[in-house]
Amino acid sequence: MNPSPSHRLHAPHVPALPESRFWVLAGLLLALMAPPLSAATYYRSITTFSWIAAGSHTRVTETSSPYRFTNGSGCGTTLPVLDDSISNAIPIGFTFRFGTVNYTQAYIQTNGRIQFGNTTCGFGTQNIGPPQTYPYTPFPDGSMNAVMKIYGADLDPTPYTAYPSGTTQCGGNSNPNCYISFATLGTAPNRQFVVTWNNVPEWISASSSTGNFNLQAILNENGSFVYQFGVNVQPSTSERAETGWQLSGSDYDSVSVGQIQPNNSALLFSTTAPPTLHHLELSAPTATGLTCLPTTLTIRACANAACTTPYTLGVSGIINTAGSATVNWEGGIGSLSIPAGSSSITKNIQVITPNSPEIISTSVTPTPVSGMLCNLGGSTSCQFTAAAAGFALSFSPSALTAETTGGLRVSAVRQSDNSLACVPAFASVSKPVTFTCSYLNPTSGTLPIRLNGSVPLAAGLTSACSGTGASINVAFDANGSASLPIIYADAGQMRVNASFTGTSGTEANLSLTGSASVVSAPAGFGFSAIRQTAAPNRANPAAADASGGAFVRAGETFSATVTALNALGNATANFGRETTPASVTLSSTLIAPTGGATGTFSGALGSFNAGAATAANLNWTEIGIIGLTARLSNDNYLGSGLAPSGSSGNVGRFIPDHFTLASASLVPRIDNAGCATSGFNYLGEPARLNFRLQALNAGNGITTNYDTARGYSKLNGAGADWLARGSASRLGLGAVDKPVSPASSTTLNTRLAMVPSAGAASGSWNAGIGDFTGYFAVQRAAAPDGPYSSVKLGIYPTDADGITAAAVNLDTDLNGSNDRIDLGITTLLRFGRIHILNAYGSELLPLAVPVYAEHYAGSGFAVNAADSCTGLALTPSASSAPTSYRWGDLTLGNPQRNLAVDSTQPGTAANPLTLAGGSALVLMSAPGTGKDGSLDLTLTVPAWLQYDWNGDGGYADAPTGRAVFGIYKGNIIDQRENY
Repeated sequence: MNPSPSHRLHAPHVPALPESRFWVLAGLLLALMAPPLSAATYYRSITTFSWIAAGSHTRVTETSSPYRFTNGSGCGTTLPVLDDSISNAIPIGFTFRFGTVNYTQAYIQTNGRIQFGNTTCGFGTQNIGPPQTYPYTPFPDGSMNAVMKIYGADLDPTPYTAYPSGTTQCGGNSNPNCYISFATLGTAPNRQFVVTWNNVPEWISASSSTGNFNLQAILNENGSFVYQFGVNVQPSTSERAETGWQLSGSDYDSVSVGQIQPNNSALLFSTTAPPTLHHLELSAPTATGLTCLPTTLTIRACANAACTTPYTLGVSGIINTAGSATVNWEGGIGSLSIPAGSSSITKNIQVITPNSPEIISTSVTPTPVSGMLCNLGGSTSCQFTAAAAGFALSFSPSALTAETTGGLRVSAVRQSDNSLACVPAFASVSKPVTFTCSYLNPTSGTLPIRLNGSVPLAAGLTSACSGTGASINVAFDANGSASLPIIYADAGQMRVNASFTGTSGTEANLSLTGSASVVSAPAGFGFSAIRQTAAPNRANPAAADASGGAFVRAGETFSATVTALNALGNATANFGRETTPASVTLSSTLIAPTGGATGTFSGALGSFNAGAATAANLNWTEIGIIGLTARLSNDNYLGSGLAPSGSSGNVGRFIPDHFTLASASLVPRIDNAGCATSGFNYLGEPARLNFRLQALNAGNGITTNYDTARGYSKLNGAGADWLARGSASRLGLGAVDKPVSPASSTTLNTRLAMVPSAGAASGSWNAGIGDFTGYFAVQRAAAPDGPYSSVKLGIYPTDADGITAAAVNLDTDLNGSNDRIDLGITTLLRFGRIHILNAYGSELLPLAVPVYAEHYAGSGFAVNAADSCTGLALTPSASSAPTSYRWGDLTLGNPQRNLAVDSTQPGTAANPLTLAGGSALVLMSAPGTGKDGSLDLTLTVPAWLQYDWNGDGGYADAPTGRAVFGIYKGNIIDQRENY
């Protein structure tokens, strides 16, 4: 929008444009203003136009959320008018490097700009003109640092519904699909941030908006960016809008000021210099022709000397012939035009008088580094010879597959006496024609072309092509044509020459010659010698499924030989000997497990020799079974259009390289709820061990196909031996006490036992991650020992294929060598017992009987103050009166004097009774008047809390104490005390 006179910006001086570079697009000269003399960060080049449909992208309006046009200070309009507006910061979706600065967000300015860290808004029109001019044009401008201009005109996306009284056409009846949008597309590292101006008109004056602009700016994650120009209709105002970019006042590129770029064109801006045109290459099947027939020339634009890299930025110029020959050109002289995005064209030439003109090119833009090169039927000369009569040769199909029969059509023709048309030179007659063959690419070979079934154009079927060739009696039809079977067992480009020399009568001076070239491609590629690269060089077992033999580890290199084959399965020895050697690309296809990850395949073949090449650096990062495919790298053998390929069959089974520990945890004392934080375990008491493994490739990436559900994991917790170490399907659990003083370390490996009664061992894999759970105990010794205060646990997982840990860091058997992976768990083990004491008291009062959890402290037992979770159930459960009464874990028995087994009962504040700090009190109720005597109190405790209370050397006795009521200790005869 044009500002009011009091706010009109001062028109900047427009300097003369520097010398321009020119690229040609579809025959049009497109002037692209060159960057300043100072070095610019980005090179520009024409690229392929490929519009990205933006109908589903996020549209930016004055009310869109969370990103909208906000109109900060300096904007030329007030919302809801969007003319001359700027958005708030919009996330790009990745880090985009513009110049030397990384950005993660950008601003969209309605007037064809994207800005980074720059919120300059301003007016859109500087002067209505004509010509209409715009502020901040041309670059450089101090307000436009870190700015891209796809086309800096006064674009107005104000929707009709937001400003119906205005002049906008955006969103009105004449322009319903008008918007500015953005989107982040693709996946890393190839994401794109796309900003689109779709059918946006331009503000022309206070009473007019017209024109229609379709612009698209694409920021690529690799730091390059593209401007795309769709179908644009400019107002007839002789605009001076600008396309370009600016990082600073000395680093910018003003591509053009004035008319917008051509419709359906695109510009690429990259820090990598665009390719240069090295030379043009002219090729044809033959260097000879007939005056009555046109010959097709192929003209290629090459970016390097070998022409292995095409030049695709567009070429124009003139193609002609030197000399006095009369020549008809398709499209006329001066029409050499290779459009941008393409690298070649074909053009027909007909030399209409017998002559040998030289084909030349002139006025080529851009100027090539080197002159035009020719390949006319294998000749590097650019001279083309036309005769009035001769043989015209053609092939059906146009290219051969090695050792597959094709057709050679031979036509004896001459120029008509009255026109340029061809008429038969022979008709309905048989003539002896001499055929020879020669090698064009590669320039030598060992096998001949065979005609008419099995006639070699050489001394024999296994001899090289020779100048003698073979004479074949050819039956020409009424049109002067005949067809002969043709076959070639090797690969490459070959030339077939035909000649006839009359010997008598009207043919005494008749000489007909002709030649044509044909490409013979391999029928396919075969694989052999697929084996492990390193010792022991294991051969590929070609497993069919998960039960098949193991091949190599994921990420380990293996090798394969690829041979180019003809249709009979014999090597095509000339393949790979071409002037620019043909190359083959290898790829992989996942065969098993179904639905698994495809992994990353890498590796390349070396040079071909005698039709075979070997790759010794093949690598696949996953586990499972794959198939290899060999395919011609450019899918077009010597320009024939033939793309031979071949497959290997099953390769594998690939297995992990090693296991690594991801995490581990120990839950002690799982027999008692609430004991998980005890920090110790009694010897013989079960604990639960959880750990997570990862199956990795040689590059330490997770092999996600190592998965139980998919059938390709070979180490599953339920079927594995948890305690054994070293052989297949073992987890190798080990334990060692490693206190501060290494001299007192103790291996506990032989005392480990799994406790299936506490829980079943389990473990399975999901996407290369295995979660295992096992229940184990460190068993008691024959006598009290310990305590073991620094017990470390380790594992040595080994699957059925022998895959194990890459490194171990814990010596559990104390032989001086590490033997297990340290789980990072340190725990405390104690030899424990429950001790119930004797108690004495009045029969009229409750009696407190002390109970202790004790552990062996090295020279005797002490209260285990760390035990605050061992519980005793005291609920009445069984009576065997009069001899005993069971209250859960407490049995009352051996009643004496006036007591019966049910004269008293245990009572507590909570049931079950839980020890606190290693002790608890069992409160026996008062028996009452006259009920004196004693009862034995026996506790049922787990094996790891039993003790040798009777002194017989066995540590399997339940703790027993005595409760005495109404009888004083001093009068008791033969009272037992337990210590």
